[in-house]
Amino acid sequence: MLTNGNIHDSKVSHYLIDASRNFSHILVDSAYDTSGIYDYIFHNTHALPVPDTKKREASFLKGSQ
Repeated sequence: MLTNGNIHDSKVSHYLIDASRNFSHILVDSAYDTSGIYDYIFHNTHALPVPDTKKREASFLKGSQ
């Protein structure tokens, strides 16, 4: 789904979540890290929201040298 740059991902999250009804888990990044979105995922898809717990690190680039 493409949106304008001034529209936050969480504003269109319900459309993306509704398209993921056949999954048992839905991976979410920090844009979706709200209890309202987690509740929507659980109650409308019965999937478990799985937040990204690892913050981006520049250290992964060091391994490619």
